Amino acid sequence: MFKTSVIFLAISFLIFIPAVSYQEQNTGSVEVTIKNENGDRVTPDSLSVKVYQDFSNVPFKEITSLLDNPFVVDSLPLGHKYKFEVYMNDLYGDAAFIDLQKSPGKLEIIIKNTGGLRLSVFYSDGETPLANAGVWIKSSDGKIWGYSATDENGQTLRVWLYPTMKDTDYYYAEVLLGPGLKYTQTPIKLLPNVAQELKVVTNWPTIVDKLITVEVYNSTKAKVGKPDGEFVAQLYDSKKNKLGESSVSDKGLAGFANLNVGNYALYIKSKSADGILTTVASKKITISGSENVFKVYLNNPDLNSEYLNCNCVAFRLDDVQDYFLNGAQIDILNTFEQKQASLTIGIIANVFGDDPKLLPLIKGA
Repeated sequence: MFKTSVIFLAISFLIFIPAVSYQEQNTGSVEVTIKNENGDRVTPDSLSVKVYQDFSNVPFKEITSLLDNPFVVDSLPLGHKYKFEVYMNDLYGDAAFIDLQKSPGKLEIIIKNTGGLRLSVFYSDGETPLANAGVWIKSSDGKIWGYSATDENGQTLRVWLYPTMKDTDYYYAEVLLGPGLKYTQTPIKLLPNVAQELKVVTNWPTIVDKLITVEVYNSTKAKVGKPDGEFVAQLYDSKKNKLGESSVSDKGLAGFANLNVGNYALYIKSKSADGILTTVASKKITISGSENVFKVYLNNPDLNSEYLNCNCVAFRLDDVQDYFLNGAQIDILNTFEQKQASLTIGIIANVFGDDPKLLPLIKGA
């Protein structure tokens, strides 16, 4: 019995020890340090890394969240060449190669310094500064990397961002004056080590010289007339300042002219014989120069909702294929955003809620 046990233990060691040693001896690790052009280590929170083995176009490893710099990439089979691609804010930074014949290996990757960007935003004449507008700087995947309000000269604060090193990488700027008033400047290429100035000329006129016509209806099809009484239309800005008043004609029409681009509140008030005004309908309107006729319904207030006519396109994102098609879906969403077009999105099932690329894009829209 004793001899049998000894033989069994000896066989066990022969079987298991070489297997463990073989595994340990045929994989290795690489210590990676990422620095900028000044020789300083880059803060890791904005970095991600893709590791490719030999000539493969498919990442062997992806590290999307770094806690330290330098950091160690382990479990790499020895006897292979590896390419390490560094991304900053999801933009391509640079790459370095290592032939891993023995472990551990060491690799240093130098990425470009950040570049500065300041925008000067103007009305469509290219000369009048656009003040008090919100400006968001986003990367091509829709992530926000900077925000600033424009000053009296139409200038934003300068933001320092990682440069765009690939043709497919770019930033874009969204200029917002308020709900429904958005202009997109794209693409924006950013150079390293340079404080860039970018002039943005929006498509908004300084003054909307078109006559803004108000049509007042007593039903869904018929405008008010003399039998309905006397009405006036009043226009207020976002600070509740009254900007103008126009009598409603017996054909149900009123008008305003020489307005600034912006969001307004339109009130229709009935006028009694002794001149007392009573609000009978209201509507929020956006003056941008592209639309100059607004309809107000006295007896159908639901038709005065700003959400009634969204001029949008509705489609669904099938979560079953999100992880395979989210690149194309992101491009579709960005196209609508850059064209300043409203969009209604339908989502099927629950898997979508975990998509790491689409979910932040939609939440940030």
